[in-house]
Amino acid sequence: MGRTIPSISARLDGKIAQWTRFSKLLPKKEREAFGRLVSIIRDRRTAIDAADEADIGIAILLAMMTAMKGELDERPGGEDRQGLERGPSP
Repeated sequence: MGRTIPSISARLDGKIAQWTRFSKLLPKKEREAFGRLVSIIRDRRTAIDAADEADIGIAILLAMMTAMKGELDERPGGEDRQGLERGPSP
């Protein structure tokens, strides 16, 4: 019988489980931040799947970074942060 391809949910849950072992070694405040990042992963499951990336870790990190960038932009003066919207200064 042939092998089946794991679902995106199974792949994400496996990666989260691997990273959760890492998070247990972090200070409490950083563990809480990690928990928020895991929520981002779960909320963007469809986008991660659509990335069609062989290494799911790359798609996960991309989803985290874009969500965090969006949150930074929502803060006062967020869109004017040097280097993020206009490119690096000369």
